[in-house]
Amino acid sequence: MLKRRAAVWAAVSGLAGTCMIGISFAINPGPPAGDSGAQLTAFGQQHHDTILWGAWLQAVGPALIAVFALAVVVLAGATARQGSLPRNYHSSGTHLTGDELLPLHWM
Repeated sequence: MLKRRAAVWAAVSGLAGTCMIGISFAINPGPPAGDSGAQLTAFGQQHHDTILWGAWLQAVGPALIAVFALAVVVLAGATARQGSLPRNYHSSGTHLTGDELLPLHWM
């Protein structure tokens, strides 16, 4: 029962993190190309709230994806060997979000 509940929460974490990344890109319009500094400042002031929401979503989304990846490794029982958790985490495709979290000697 506990393992099933952990698997469900891991899946929810992965789905929520992925959705958060997608939403963050959808709500953040990019500034027009070739704008001057004053125009970029005005753009930033006009879109202040969506920029902050997008930044928060882009910070929390990868963290939830990392929780999902670690949960998959743990639920698969791949932590039995010494050093296998970081190695399996790194090879699970999340190394773009996890490289700064793991010391290099674990890789």
